[in-house]
Amino acid sequence: MQVAERVPFEAKWRLLAQVEVRCYILISNVSGAVKVAPLQILQFPVVLPHKFQDAEKFNLQFSDFSEITETADKLRWLRYQKGLRQRDVADYAGIDRSTYVHYEEYGKDLYPLEHMEKIAQIFEVAPTAFVIQNVPQLGLASTVQVIVLSILCAVLSAIFCISMHASGKLYKKYIYGKQL
Repeated sequence: MQVAERVPFEAKWRLLAQVEVRCYILISNVSGAVKVAPLQILQFPVVLPHKFQDAEKFNLQFSDFSEITETADKLRWLRYQKGLRQRDVADYAGIDRSTYVHYEEYGKDLYPLEHMEKIAQIFEVAPTAFVIQNVPQLGLASTVQVIVLSILCAVLSAIFCISMHASGKLYKKYIYGKQL
């Protein structure tokens, strides 16, 4: 495939054919030589001014991606850096907009890998970039403390339910959140 040489700016281009939506082939006759060139018209979303203000305020909180610890904030920061809307990211990832909006909310702890891989592609980062970094590792003593505290909480909950004359079913509902 040969790359065409540069054509003077004053060359007149005309539409030769439409290949696809927003994709055309142009033709020009410069000094007796016929030149053909592709033209693809990209569509950029119009972003409302208040959205720019939201992005500026958010990005003032975090000047660098490495400062961000929450996955929701990482997603929002990267989206603002790319100038994308939530709908743009959701469409690219093949998910519902409401699902992506949920990903940018705090308290979300499950991010399906197949979605995060697509989202990482659009943001041009590795999927591991969304993993919370610098989480302290628990040693054996800390792990034992967590287990003991969990058992203690369960025992105290049982004592509380028994002292309130709760039935076994009510206790299960209280502990496991089951519907009766």
